[in-house]
Parts: sequence; C-alpha cells; structure tokens
Amino acid sequence: KLQFLYLIAVPQCTYQIVMALARAALAVLLCGAGASGASAPAVGGKNVLMIVVDDLRTQLGAYGHKESATPHIDALAESGTRFTHAYCQQAVCAPSRASFMTGLRPDSLQLWTFKGDFRQSHPDWTSFPEHFKQSGYAPVLGGGKTFHPNHPRNYDEPRSWTQERPYFDFYEPGCPHNSTEEPGANGYTHSVCPSDKPLKHFFDHMMAEHAVSLLQLAKQEQAQANHPRPFAIFAGFRRPHLPWQIPLKFYDMFTDASLPPPAHPHVPEGMPDVAWTCGDRCSWELENRTVWDFELRAPLRAGEAAVLRRAYLAAVAFLDSEVGRVLKAVDTLGFRESTLVALWGDHGWGLGEGNFWHKFSNMEHSARVPLIIRAPWLPQAAGTVAGDLVELVDVFPTVASLAGTPAPRYANGTLLPLDGADVSAVLVGGVGAAPGYTPKDYVFSQFPRCDGGNTSAAAFNYCKNSDKEDIDFMGYSVRDAHFRYTLWLEWDGAKLAGKWETAADGGAGEELYDHTGDDGSSFDAFPRGWRSLAADTAHAVDKVRLRAALQAFFDK
Repeated sequence: KLQFLYLIAVPQCTYQIVMALARAALAVLLCGAGASGASAPAVGGKNVLMIVVDDLRTQLGAYGHKESATPHIDALAESGTRFTHAYCQQAVCAPSRASFMTGLRPDSLQLWTFKGDFRQSHPDWTSFPEHFKQSGYAPVLGGGKTFHPNHPRNYDEPRSWTQERPYFDFYEPGCPHNSTEEPGANGYTHSVCPSDKPLKHFFDHMMAEHAVSLLQLAKQEQAQANHPRPFAIFAGFRRPHLPWQIPLKFYDMFTDASLPPPAHPHVPEGMPDVAWTCGDRCSWELENRTVWDFELRAPLRAGEAAVLRRAYLAAVAFLDSEVGRVLKAVDTLGFRESTLVALWGDHGWGLGEGNFWHKFSNMEHSARVPLIIRAPWLPQAAGTVAGDLVELVDVFPTVASLAGTPAPRYANGTLLPLDGADVSAVLVGGVGAAPGYTPKDYVFSQFPRCDGGNTSAAAFNYCKNSDKEDIDFMGYSVRDAHFRYTLWLEWDGAKLAGKWETAADGGAGEELYDHTGDDGSSFDAFPRGWRSLAADTAHAVDKVRLRAALQAFFDK
C-alpha cells in the first residue's frame, strides 16, 4: 500500500533524495508484486470490516421501518452513509455472493445456479478478500456466509485468506421437527421454530464471537508489530435466512400484530406467471407441524402471514444484537476511527407482498438491499443518505478505494477488469469528487427459471440444482429512478444467453412497475398500485426505453 509523504520546509537537496528513494521503493514494490504476487507491507492503511447478511431486505429502523428493532445497525447508519437504492445482481445466495465477492456480474461469471463456482470460470481472478491479502493486509480472515458454502471449495482457503486462523465454517441444523404430512418437507426451509436454548447454540452468536476474536487477534498483532499492518475481516451472518430458528426472547419481543399482513397479498395484476415462485416448496411448516399451503393465485391467509412476518422481525432483531456485539468490539479495541465498516444484504426477501414468500425473483423487495458504509476519516459522510443507484457489484472496488488500497489487480500486476464501479465519491462528497464518477442511470439484475413452462406449481423453479445449459427462461431486469422493467426470454442453452431476437415482441413476458418515490421504507406502497404497466399504452415510451437499455447492456 502506497503511503504519501508530506515534506514541509526541507532543503531542496533533501527533497530530491527522499523522492528518489520513494521512486525506487515504488519500483521495487511493483516489480515484486508483478513477478510473484507477493504482498507489499501496508503500514498505516485503513482497517476493513465487512458484515454480510443473508436474506436481509431494508427491514431496518434506519430505512424507516419503525416496527423493526435494529438499534445497532441504525446507529451504524447514523454514523455512516446509508444507500437507499442498492441492488443485488441475482436474488439468491450462491450467484449473488460470487458476484460481490469478485466484482463480476453473473453473466461474466456464467454462474446463475448453485452448480459451479468462480474459480472454474476465472481461476486466476483476485477475490475481494484476496485483494487485501495482496495489498499487504494481515490478518485477512473470515467466517460464516461470505462466499456461499463450497462455492468455491473451502471458502477459497488458503488463497483468499491469511492463515493465522482457519476459516470459521458455516453450519447449523434445521428446526428439530420434521413433517410427514407433505412429501419433501423438511425442518430447514420454510420452517419456524423459536427456541429457548442458550445463545451459544445459535450460529449467529457463534459468528459474532468469532468475529470479536478476530478483532482481538488483529489488536494483538498490531500491538506486537514494529510496522503494524491493517486487517481485513469478513463476517457472514446467517439470520434472517431460513429456518427461522431464533432465540425465543427475540420472538417474544413482537406479536402477530407487530407487522400487519401485506396490503397486497395477491400477485401483481398483469404479471406473467413465469415471474412467480414459491421457493423450495409451496407451504410453510410450524414447530407444531402445522402446514400452511399457498399457490400462485391462492395466497396465505392474513393470520398465517402475520405469524411469518413476526418471525422475520424477530430474526432481524436477533441479527442486530449480534452485529451490535461486533461493532462494540470495534469501539472497545480502539479501532473505530481507523476501520471502514460496511454492512449489506446479499439480496432482499418477499414477506408475502405480491404473494412472494422468498427471494428468487426480480421483484423490488428481492433485488433491493440495505447497504451502509462508514469511513470515519470522512466526517462529511457521517449520517448521510445517498439516493444514487448502486449495485453490490460496486462494493469491492468502492471499499478498496475508500481503504486507500491500490486498484485491484491480478497476481501478475495486471488490472482486474471489474464489472463494478467505484462509487466512493458518494461518501467523499458527490459528483466530481472522484475521477470518472458519474451516477448511474440504470442498475441491472436477473433471475432464471427452470420449470419447463410449468408455472402453476412453481416449486424449485429457481434453478438451484440445474445445469446452466438447462435453464428455461432468464428474466432480465433494469431499474431506473422511477421504474422497474423485467423482460423474460427463452434461454439458449448452447449460447448461454437469452433469445434476444424475441425481445421486440415482449419475449416470454414483460413487467413494468412504477416505483416513483420509493425509498425502501414501504413494501406495501410500491410498486404503485401493485400492477404491471407493461400493457398500458400510456407507458409505452417508458417500456421501449427501458427495454432498449436492457438489451444494450445484456445482449453482447
């Protein structure tokens, strides 16, 4: 990591000597990095703490959801920058994580399902944590769901991580019950089971303990080193991902009335059937083995929806308490002023709005995520709210820039052709504060379907275990400041691309939703009217414009 030396009132000869030495040192560092990929010391750099949360939508107090109990994450937002329009690239765990942990989009990685990993398509790529390792950071350690488990193998250890501690693996059992009333039912997905067992038995409590231990290790190493190095710690939390196996005390914080049933429980008017999914199965299972079924045009009853929404609130409250323990450790160990903290969800989640009870879609509640970044050395960014359109693929280059590291490179020194953009100018002070930054007009997401056209059942139609050649449809989605437009195309398994020649005729289905004024604080109010405007002639110009932007971006 390059350090800037400021010389004040020194003789000209001294200045020339120092600059010559600095140029020589720089040449040595670059040569060494290019030849062997060896790390250059990063003395005096900024520490990095990345907090990745599974299935977290903008259901936070900081985003206007006062029914949520998230004081610690809210405090982080108050001391940093909260992005109101941040979006994932694909609303499911493995492809989304592969994307933001590499800075590449699913199309670039050719990863749209749970088969394969980025090391197969990009074996020489420098991952997000590996970049800090290359930049001389130590320790660079992680745990939990950062990469998706086994994508790549062993969480890319040892390549992406320094080896002071082994990677803290993710594992948790499902709910203890197992229904026999429905084929394929299990205690892991679509299950709710609050528990009074001690906190030490919950993965997210263990993850927080591990993250704190890594911070303590970093403190010890910095105290003992003659030339302390900054650290990079990646902590991957599980809740509010299913199963909603949560400490009972958090469940008891809420009632079934804490979050009323969705105002629009039916699928949006005019939505093509291919856009819908029920997730792993079209039912929910409670601890007493009660099973609630739902279908495309038969949503859950209001009382059933209220129980599930309460469980999500409880899961988020539990998550917040564990994140709070990690943030407290940052402060007590004296790291607050020197540590960049970023928190984001890998994708959003539907809580019955539009009859979506999962992610696995291009709907706003699934594609939109919370993103909070705190860089204490930028006091002008504290407590700010950014309405810029940003994407999770931007997090890698943005954090690398804010931390002051060199631009991400391959091990041989060649610049990485990242798909993401450095949006650090938003924190620094707006347009023009960083070279080349221009706010985005559009952001893009996508999601496949593997149902063979059988959209009436729609269980497991999200392509989890499908080969990429066997995808049936791809839903390509674009969001601008006012609208979300999604185009569903039949998939060409030989070309691994949608059949864009059918785009002008609307492909296999189109969706156009009005999100004017949507800041993420209401999942009931948006999209306006909960109806697709794709067939509305009054919005034909908007549809054609967004379709053109979509095709220009994806049809390459």
